Amino acid sequence: MKYKYIAIEGPIGVGKTQFAHMLGHYFGARLVVDDQINNPFLEKFYENPELYAFQCQVFSLFQRYHQLQFLHQYDLFHQIVVADFLFEREKLYAAVTLTESELALYNKIYGLLCDRVPRPDLVIVLQMSWPLLLKRLKKLEREEDYSYNRKFVQNISQAYSNYFYHYNSSPLIVLNLEKDIAAFSKDDLMTVIRHIEHTKGGRTYVTTISGPGSEE
Repeated sequence: MKYKYIAIEGPIGVGKTQFAHMLGHYFGARLVVDDQINNPFLEKFYENPELYAFQCQVFSLFQRYHQLQFLHQYDLFHQIVVADFLFEREKLYAAVTLTESELALYNKIYGLLCDRVPRPDLVIVLQMSWPLLLKRLKKLEREEDYSYNRKFVQNISQAYSNYFYHYNSSPLIVLNLEKDIAAFSKDDLMTVIRHIEHTKGGRTYVTTISGPGSEE
């Protein structure tokens, strides 16, 4: 398979980690997954965003940086890597959560790190309608005993839409999910796999998980 480093992206709650595990299992890949649960500022950020946003975002930035550093020494010729995040994600979150002065400082730190992390060979961005995403968030809240800020999720979702509308740093598959990732059948997954294996670059739209996509 020509794509050795695949990054999965999409808004909060869309199912990035689940999908990364599916692809990882199919390809026998090494997984690099979101480690935000170990961010000591995350809970404080949700309790008091104005006070803890900068600390939370900077910690997350360095956390992602260290997670991806190993890829410089990793032998991508022998095993595929699937990550459930793109390093550039950090800048999207920062733009939504930080003040103007905080963002200016953050961007200076980001600029020192961004060229030191490897770029994915392929990015898959997951999209989902707001009603379906809201249904999934409610399910996650019951499972995790945690409440997601709807406005924050909407802002992040919009930031993703704007960013990937202009994205051209690597081949991109835009996967519009018409049902929960948890409900994927084997045929659903194989539809996505075929797009991964056959895409030649540029941007591929998969408008339904069981139907044809289009390339440009």
